[in-house]
Amino acid sequence: MGVGTAALKIEDPRSSEAVESWTLTLVAVEQWLETAKQGDRLIYAHGPTPVRGAAWQKMGLLQRSGDVILHNPRNGTGFDYIAIRNRVRVVMDHPTNVPPRGTLTDMMAETLVILSAAARQGQRCPTDVQLGLALNVTPNQAKWQLRKLAAAGFIRTSVVPAPGDPRWRIVEIIGEGISTARPGEAK
Repeated sequence: MGVGTAALKIEDPRSSEAVESWTLTLVAVEQWLETAKQGDRLIYAHGPTPVRGAAWQKMGLLQRSGDVILHNPRNGTGFDYIAIRNRVRVVMDHPTNVPPRGTLTDMMAETLVILSAAARQGQRCPTDVQLGLALNVTPNQAKWQLRKLAAAGFIRTSVVPAPGDPRWRIVEIIGEGISTARPGEAK
């Protein structure tokens, strides 16, 4: 087990020995992502039952977005959980001589903080009613803040169908590169 891992010892019912499982931390995974080129490999977890935390969830998200390919070949008493960098997104810096498309008002900033927190925690995007309660405004005023944030280029919204909910809203926080949970991912 190396630096930046979470470990767990599990009693193997087939033997009298404890088997160690480990998973890299989210920080270690993100550091690899910053420098990994297409085809690079990372063993991000090992064991019969890896520790399923933030890094584990991140790899699942990266697989669904097509950024990595995951596979887990058997290795001794457990499995090596391997990520292969599938593609690398290139993000270009915004030119400094181009003014922002919009101004961030105090209410927009408060809305953005709530959306960013939901995204970082892997939660579903708050509804207009929930945003309104958090901001102490009406649901229509909360919806207006979302529209202003999108028009100013701070967020990107999309709606996808989900079981039991035909209008699941996903908000991407453009400056942070994170988004609220997709159907089946919400905590």
